Amino acid sequence: SIFQIHPNDLMTGTMTVPESWDWWNWAAEHSNPAKLLPKSIIWMLDSIKLLQRSREPSSVNIPASVESFSVLGQGPKKKHEVVQMASHIHKLLEAYRERLEMGKIRIVDVGAGQGYLTRCLANLLATEYPSSDPTMKRILAIDSDQNQTVGAKRWEDAVVRGKRPKKTQESVTENLIEHCTIKLGAAELLQELDAWLPPLQDTQTATPVLFVGLHACGSLTPSILRALSSASRDVLSLQRGWYPLGGVVVGCCYNLLEPKGTNESIPSPALPSSAYHLATQAPSTFNLSPTARAKFDLSVRKVVWRALLSQIMSTRTSFDEVPLPTSDKHSQIRTSGTGQTPISQRLGRLNDKAYDSWDAFLSAASQKMGLEPACSYPDTKLEKQLGLLQVLRCLLGPVVETMFLEDRLSWMKEEMGNAATQVNLVNLFDQATGSGRNVGILIECKGSADNPPLT
Repeated sequence: SIFQIHPNDLMTGTMTVPESWDWWNWAAEHSNPAKLLPKSIIWMLDSIKLLQRSREPSSVNIPASVESFSVLGQGPKKKHEVVQMASHIHKLLEAYRERLEMGKIRIVDVGAGQGYLTRCLANLLATEYPSSDPTMKRILAIDSDQNQTVGAKRWEDAVVRGKRPKKTQESVTENLIEHCTIKLGAAELLQELDAWLPPLQDTQTATPVLFVGLHACGSLTPSILRALSSASRDVLSLQRGWYPLGGVVVGCCYNLLEPKGTNESIPSPALPSSAYHLATQAPSTFNLSPTARAKFDLSVRKVVWRALLSQIMSTRTSFDEVPLPTSDKHSQIRTSGTGQTPISQRLGRLNDKAYDSWDAFLSAASQKMGLEPACSYPDTKLEKQLGLLQVLRCLLGPVVETMFLEDRLSWMKEEMGNAATQVNLVNLFDQATGSGRNVGILIECKGSADNPPLT
């Protein structure tokens, strides 16, 4: 029920407090919620610890070609993610050193964005696994947004020149990277790879391809996995010019999953809509520093104050239903329990400064909604209750993400088949750096390397 009920639902009267919430009245009376916790909350916290996956990052040796690579344009978080993921990819590739001609390995970076990981991997291939043909494109960088592709090309030029790119600057470098902009689905990925590495002729041998995706948003992660598993099954029958070597994929944005396709897209039994949103919460980072704690407190205050405002507005006037934002990136997993109400949608986003005080919040809200600013501060007991509800909802997030990860792991093992393939979950990043989605799916197609399509 905690998943299914958002603070907005209680304040607009669409839902009521369940009788099973024995902590609700307790929250209103205690100034320090950390003391004398109700047994139901203690049981919930113990269950969360038992059910959630550990997020301790896995150790990996960082090759010199990765550690010394230019970090132009990257912040600390992105640098950490690129270095760690490239190092794990290097570790995976090293497993093939005795079985493959390493200079022939290609990589497809799906959802490449501005190309930070792409460029690092290009340097890794050129340094660690040089090709006999220095002009051969070794990495296919794919994105669905042409602006991202153009930006990545400018950054490539900037890395060589040693300066930040200008928007009017054309890329003039010849490198190992080939770019394309396409719709990102499993079928489209396979078609693009088939065009990049066409069917074999005569005595040619197939090219090994590694799939990678750093924070592949929403349904992009399932699409990458489907493309990889499909190619693994068809590697002999279709006589492709390439075969899957494996993959390293990190997902994100579960609320952007599309509710269609196979069972992997939507777990069964179906979770409440709000679970897809809360799965991105990372409670282990909430108290890492005073800044991190202040950021979390602000996020809770935003939810609570907006809910309290919804209560005020619902008693004063009514609003016509406001449609969801018209965007290519919006949730398709329904909206129950997510707090999306006509009032909250009318309010929209407010600057963080608007939450410095109740008066500042009310003033900002009045400018957007025509609300009369003369309104006293709401019931502090109710504020505590709503605050605890939101904190408990956030604490459940890692349990839901664990379910997603384990579901994808089981599904991928089943899709890939027997022991010829290894499929594992690995904690690639340190959440303390801000990388909340730190778990990747690592796939090693051992059989494919030994048995390419044509022999």
